[in-house]
Amino acid sequence: MQVRIRRDRWWAGVWIALIASISLSATWLQPALFAWANSTPGVDKLAHFLLIGGMSYWIVRGLHGVTLCGVVMHPWRWSAVIVVVVSADELSQLWIATRNFSLLDLAANVGGVLVFSAWAARWRSRGDGSSRPRADPLS
Repeated sequence: MQVRIRRDRWWAGVWIALIASISLSATWLQPALFAWANSTPGVDKLAHFLLIGGMSYWIVRGLHGVTLCGVVMHPWRWSAVIVVVVSADELSQLWIATRNFSLLDLAANVGGVLVFSAWAARWRSRGDGSSRPRADPLS
């Protein structure tokens, strides 16, 4: 159990570092570096959904039950924190000359948080980490 928690926390850290590095490189490097994501319709939105969703999945799995500012963090509390942070990041692009705010990016981010957090919360609620469906889906 302890090994799994450490592994989940490690993956949460990796995803946070990945998202931070992508965000910072898009801010400080030439926007042309990311032109490939905008060249095919839907790729940018899918990337937002999968990257932010993946980060949410590992945060919910790895940091479930951690106390933050005196509050025990459960999956939907983590989801709310993540939505606030990614929304602030997206909104900050209004004031960064090399970035572009997009309501669709924001929607993809929030959708990724909700879907992947729900998946992680379901995984955590099973206790054994199994993704197998239960015999009784209502239990």
